[in-house]
Amino acid sequence: MTNNKHIEEQEKELFSQAKPAYSKSKEDVWSAMEKTITEDHTVLEKNKRTVRLTWMKYAAAASILLLVGLGLFARFYTLTIEVPTGETSQHKLPDGSIVYLNAETSIDYHPYWWSFNREVELDGEAFFEVEKGESFSVLSSMGSVEVLGTSFNIYNRDQTYTVYCKTGKVRVQNQHANEVILKPGQVTNAESLARQTTADLNSEQIMSWRLNKFLYNTTPLTKVLEDFERHYGIRIDVQMNNINELHYTGLFKRDIGAEKALEIVSFSFDLIIEKTEENTYLVKQ
Repeated sequence: MTNNKHIEEQEKELFSQAKPAYSKSKEDVWSAMEKTITEDHTVLEKNKRTVRLTWMKYAAAASILLLVGLGLFARFYTLTIEVPTGETSQHKLPDGSIVYLNAETSIDYHPYWWSFNREVELDGEAFFEVEKGESFSVLSSMGSVEVLGTSFNIYNRDQTYTVYCKTGKVRVQNQHANEVILKPGQVTNAESLARQTTADLNSEQIMSWRLNKFLYNTTPLTKVLEDFERHYGIRIDVQMNNINELHYTGLFKRDIGAEKALEIVSFSFDLIIEKTEENTYLVKQ
């Protein structure tokens, strides 16, 4: 008991000498806490504004990139229409214009850019019926055609380039900037373009493929046989030395078949036709 009392007296003496480590009043404590909370809130709001502004900046940049990307996609996305050997087809363009494609023909254009530029690239033969509107252009390896609203036929194969105007007017230009204006019923070709001249023409021969006919008027036999290969999907081997001197005139329907067509043409020149393989024929004298 005496020991316990002695210990209590020592503790009182010890604590009486100790100085409080924290002597602020309750009001001071709350004031300090409010100041800290206010400062933290201010920093948090600044951080929020910084994050918000940064997000908006990145969002705007992303939107610009998206618009640029969509614009480039619309400008350069290309739709290709191809017609194989032995077939013909028709295709409606975005503005309602119609293009009729002969066998072994292809066109390329930009459908999502069409409202800004009506332009078609052509390889082969096609007939166009163009809706009125802004300028309409057809580009080929040997020249270009520009119209507003008309119908016309273009033949662009190898080194042969022929343009026929059925209705309206068309402006035809070659790679050398030689230019002519065609009126209905007029035709021009690569040689005429070089002289900047046109000619009047009966449309039956040029438009015969649209009527499912073969119509030739002193046409080189080599072209006639090429037409057969393209239309019937066959191969024709020629064993003749003078074929470049021969020209054919005649009219018959295309649906008679390859062998019958070859027989009709060969009769005029006393030629021999032999079938050597499936879809392969030999023409000789």
